[in-house]
Amino acid sequence: RLPISGDASTYLFHREAASQVSEKRAIGELAAKLFTDRERLFFDSGTTVLECGHSLCARLEAAELSDVHVVTNSLAFGASLAQHCSVFLTGGNIRSSRMDLAGMVTLQHLERYHFTKAVLGADGIAEDGALTTTDEETSLLAAAVVERSQEKLILADSSKLGRRSFVPYASLQGESFTLITDSEADPAILAKLQKRGIKILIAQAPKNGSTANLLQTNSLALISR
Repeated sequence: RLPISGDASTYLFHREAASQVSEKRAIGELAAKLFTDRERLFFDSGTTVLECGHSLCARLEAAELSDVHVVTNSLAFGASLAQHCSVFLTGGNIRSSRMDLAGMVTLQHLERYHFTKAVLGADGIAEDGALTTTDEETSLLAAAVVERSQEKLILADSSKLGRRSFVPYASLQGESFTLITDSEADPAILAKLQKRGIKILIAQAPKNGSTANLLQTNSLALISR
């Protein structure tokens, strides 16, 4: 039986942001390297996705990318990102525990868009590929984004793998999904997920100032960043 990872009442953005910090930063940096010019992106409000947003800001500031548009429900980084590219903040009800917007207005707003890539987190990823979260509102939002996105980048540190949270929002299945996690991920769980036809990238958090590496498990090729 899979462990259950929390419920809606236990999620606190600032607590999540303080856990697995180096792993989340490495995952976010790796995810941001996948972006190209003329992207139309969605960023959810997860703390690992936040790190990807910071890395996207750095790439935009360095003029590595152009013509990037971002839609987000996050209240944590929209303003800083807007200094470097076009940002659309969804409407909706403010959820202080998640530092985001959600609800019916948010879902209606999302109906206007189609994304080249969606950058999403998960509160738990089960061995059967179920992407799960803590509450119905978050699940409905993430499911709507998945339906409107060509590629889905799922950012989750290794502590989220092999866990099932309260509500599923999608299933990891097919090459349109890329899971990005860290080197502490259980190889047995990754092997099961890889059989579902997804891409898997592993970010190595730097230690003692060393440069992080990444492993793309579908080709078993070690690539230096």
